[in-house]
Formats: sequence, C-alpha cells, structure tokens
Amino acid sequence: SLKKDTVNQKPYRIVVDVQKKGVVPKPAYYGKRPSPSAHPAKNMPTGSGNYSISGGLSGKTITIDPGHGGSDSGAVGPHGVQEKNITLPISMYLKKALENRGAKVLMTRTTDVDVYGPNASGVDELGARVNVANRSNSDALISVHINAFNNPSVGGIATYYYSKTGNDARLAQKVQSQIASVPGFNGDRGIQEGNLYVLRHSNMPAVLVELGFISNPNEERVLQSPQTQEDFANRIANGIASYFGG
Repeated sequence: SLKKDTVNQKPYRIVVDVQKKGVVPKPAYYGKRPSPSAHPAKNMPTGSGNYSISGGLSGKTITIDPGHGGSDSGAVGPHGVQEKNITLPISMYLKKALENRGAKVLMTRTTDVDVYGPNASGVDELGARVNVANRSNSDALISVHINAFNNPSVGGIATYYYSKTGNDARLAQKVQSQIASVPGFNGDRGIQEGNLYVLRHSNMPAVLVELGFISNPNEERVLQSPQTQEDFANRIANGIASYFGG
C-alpha cells in the first residue's frame, strides 16, 4: 500500500507489509517515492559476485549502508527523532569495530547526505547504495535501519534477508542472535525474509537490521544513547565475525 509522510510532507512512499504469524506487519521506509522495485537502477554496474564466506573476518570487505540521509529523514519518532540520525552513528561505530578486527569497510555515506543525489527517485537512491557493495565485490552488505509502526507499543529487534545466495539467512541468523538481547527493547522479532531492494540487488550475502522501533517512545529514547548505539555496533560486528568463522 501507499502511505503519505504527513510529518515531513514528502511524496508518497512504498510500504512493504511482511506478514508472519504472530508478527505485526512491518512498514518499511526504503525510498522517497514509489519506484519500479522489480527493475535495477539505470546504469547500475555490478561486480563479479565473487565473495568469501569463511576464513575469518580479517581481510574481508564489508559495505555498511546507514539507512536514509540527506533529504530523506526515514521514520520519525513521537519526540521528533529522525531515523537517519540514528542509523549513521551506529554505522560509524560498526565501521570502527570491523576495522579493529582487520576488515576493510566501505560506507554508502559518512555524513547526512543522499547517496545518489537530493530528491532522487527511490530506485536510483537505493541503486546507488547497492552499487557501492557490488562494484567493490564486497563479501557482505549490512544495511542499518530503525523500524516504525502506527502502534507505539510495538517494539523489538529484527534482521531481514533475501534468499539469493544460499548464505543470506545464515548471515541474518548470526547477526540477529547477537543483537536481539540489547537492553531496552521489546523482544526478539527474529529473522524474516523480505523482498527489499538492497537485499535483492546485491551480489553478495546481505542483511538489513531493524534496530528497534523509533515509533515506540521508550525505544526512541534508548536509541539516542551513544552507549546503546555502540552496543548495537559491537554486537553486529560479533555476528559478522561469527558468520565468517572468526
């Protein structure tokens, strides 16, 4: 379904509802405008699809995608906290944690900017993010997001994957097993398969983490803590290291 961002008066966005027994449908804010998500972005180069799945984290190339940025705030919490301002610091902590373990890290953004350019179509913006991982032949892609829902009592932590390589679900499970118990969040929502652009169009195993619900006032508050942000980052790094056997 299509819903309008009434807070920021932005164009209509695509909302992807993932139905799972016992789980509330997930509104996914992954693009500023409706886009032909079944087709790749224009002029979208891809790499060879060669990637490693074992041998330890040291020497592996990891792309981190801090969700949203620039003209796209992402979801906005009840106290005005914007998703893009939470995903970036968590991603920067994650970069440091991975580099400390010997990984090579690429970022789709390191500041509050649009990756493709201001007010790009959703498909071009998401394609630009996937390009960073594909062109570098990354071994894994981690996209960092915060969830949202129209019921403020809903909360919890989830990891999404798309079964395209045979290793996506394993990466998701390794990461989710680490992040699910971060204090201050309303439960473990598990791993879920999602037909999401960055997961589907990446050549390597990829996951999209939903680190709580910014629409939940308690989780919105906890997400602003640098200690919580660094805790998430370190746990994601632990999950990635476990995936590579390190």
